[in-house]
Amino acid sequence: MKWTVNEVTFLRLNYPTLTKKEIENVLHAHAWRSIIIKAYQLGIKRGPARVRWTAEEVKYVQDQYPSGTRTDEIAKKLNRSSQAIRALALQLNLRRRFQQFPMTQIRKALTNGGSLLGQLTESEKGYIAGIFDGEGSVGIHVFKKKDRKTPRLAWAVIFTLTTTDPLVIEWLKRRIPFVRTGSHAGYGPNRKRIYRLTFSTFATIKFCQEIGPYLVTKKAEAELVASNLKDGFAPLTEKERFDLRLRLSNFKTKGPILRHPR
Repeated sequence: MKWTVNEVTFLRLNYPTLTKKEIENVLHAHAWRSIIIKAYQLGIKRGPARVRWTAEEVKYVQDQYPSGTRTDEIAKKLNRSSQAIRALALQLNLRRRFQQFPMTQIRKALTNGGSLLGQLTESEKGYIAGIFDGEGSVGIHVFKKKDRKTPRLAWAVIFTLTTTDPLVIEWLKRRIPFVRTGSHAGYGPNRKRIYRLTFSTFATIKFCQEIGPYLVTKKAEAELVASNLKDGFAPLTEKERFDLRLRLSNFKTKGPILRHPR
């Protein structure tokens, strides 16, 4: 079977350190002999034999990995490599869990005079607006959602803030309700970790309505969302949704734009 680029990359990074079983669990499409031959062709050699996972280590990974504990922190605690932690998580079919807020809970809290930023001072709102202007973005996402009968398009407008400073995310998380946070390894030579904060659809609409007057560079984006989605996506036709997505995408310069099929 032909090797993919991702499989070759995985082999280069993990063949010297991971156990045979850990490698086979990821490269299950290839026999172990084929893996050995490919490693020889790439000039990769096996390192020292890795100590097997103990039951206590597996239990620790099962508890910490889904809860969002950073992979490098788990690796340091267990004296393992980050690649070994990820391979074990893949083997155990573990997934990161993010804090979820039911849509009904968000709607109930933010309707009938409810506020997302009402508890903040004017200076705090101005500071958040500055962060939004510099590192935030709002986008409309469309994806296929399968129900019991036929697939349909689902729509979401999501606010996203990315930064390499975890203190900014923690400061916002303590002051704004209904946020989701996460992080992943950075890209490029510096490889600084990237931290992310997002809102779901209804919280994003409310956020744009309340933070709009304080914005400068992202003011038009926030006003576009606040004015057109004050009642959500339900009142809009599919064409109007695609057109709104296109108008919002025009504020950005990268990525393909999904237009309404005319």
